[in-house]
Amino acid sequence: ASCMQVCPYKHDRDQLNNVYERGGSNQRSTWVNPDSGNRYAVTPQPAYQNQSTHQVCRKAEISAVIDGKPQRTYSTACRNDYGDWELQR
Repeated sequence: ASCMQVCPYKHDRDQLNNVYERGGSNQRSTWVNPDSGNRYAVTPQPAYQNQSTHQVCRKAEISAVIDGKPQRTYSTACRNDYGDWELQR
């Protein structure tokens, strides 16, 4: 599952962006989507520099319960030229 499948709602992508921005490395952040009831736990890893693009990137493990079904995926986001985290496909 990709992040877009696991995080279909803007609320969850905003929360995920917040974790990439402020989350401590290897510290789990959790939230529940108030509309869908889906539950998320995200553990970001330390930032690193992508050797080919020179962007700062972070990988994160995402554990989610979507419609009652547990899912786990990994997601990587890199900081773009505007300073925003962009999920990599």
